Amino acid sequence: MWSFVLEAIGLIGATLAGRKLWQGWLVLLCNAVLWTIYGFTSKQYGFCFASIFYAFVYSRNLTKWRNAPKELIHP
Repeated sequence: MWSFVLEAIGLIGATLAGRKLWQGWLVLLCNAVLWTIYGFTSKQYGFCFASIFYAFVYSRNLTKWRNAPKELIHP
């Protein structure tokens, strides 16, 4: 059941990011942390490994979007 909830959170984050809202990257970053916890508790360490890389990408995108001039994000 948790995997469905985490997937729904991921879809919400991706939708927000697709609408060019920086908060989407924050939701995705938090979701990556939750996937890591899920991976450890379910002993599916592949989720942990992948989530760490996703968290890195989401952090990078969040930083870039927060620091970008507004006219580049919302033309």
